[in-house]
Amino acid sequence: MTTYHPSEDEINSSEYQEFDFKTSPLEYRLYPGYIFSNVTLKIVYYSKDSATKEIKIKIYDSNEPDRWGYITNLPKETDDFDVEYYDITNYIHDAEKLSNFKIRIEVCITNSNQRIYID
Repeated sequence: MTTYHPSEDEINSSEYQEFDFKTSPLEYRLYPGYIFSNVTLKIVYYSKDSATKEIKIKIYDSNEPDRWGYITNLPKETDDFDVEYYDITNYIHDAEKLSNFKIRIEVCITNSNQRIYID
């Protein structure tokens, strides 16, 4: 589990939690040139209280290496584990893109004494 201390009040895009999946397509017999017809990102998370002001999900765009594509804002408060699904086929459409798959979570909170746990 990772403890993340996000910025207060507004998102600071230089502070984030990043997940680099380091996927090797060849391990799954996905050879160069293999094209995906559907790639879905599943996010399971829990945000118990109202301390979270905003949760942004971004994906690394390997077409533009210094650019992160915005996917969505997650609902900021849940009573239980919530599951969200996102079609990311526009970003991960072939085996090469899969090998560069990274997701970034950017958060801001209402109180600087709060923290977020990401697992």
